[in-house]
Amino acid sequence: MAIPGIRDIALTTNAVLLEKHARDLYAAGLRRLNIHLDTLDRERFKFITRRDDLPRVLAGIDEAVRVGFEKIKLNVVAVKGLIEPDIVPMAVYCRERGFEPRYIEFMPLDSQSLWTARRFCSRTT
Repeated sequence: MAIPGIRDIALTTNAVLLEKHARDLYAAGLRRLNIHLDTLDRERFKFITRRDDLPRVLAGIDEAVRVGFEKIKLNVVAVKGLIEPDIVPMAVYCRERGFEPRYIEFMPLDSQSLWTARRFCSRTT
């Protein structure tokens, strides 16, 4: 279904349900995906998300590639003391698959007082 004036659209997702819906999304004309994925380590994924869904996320990414998605970006929230071990493996994973990694600064709205300088991950720390 075409929408006048819309030439391009992307979806940002955690990819938990992507394996099931990738084909239909592609058939509907979606061509770009932004997928939030902070780690490839299953235990750290469970700690961060409080869910054991890493296998579903990776299966969803694989299915998206299988059905034809070529522009896939992986958004990684850089939190010091949490994801440093994942920075290089994520870059390798993206390079091997032709994905674009995007390391994003941790910026909570802070209603829970989560932000502190200790959690800021810079290129020098």
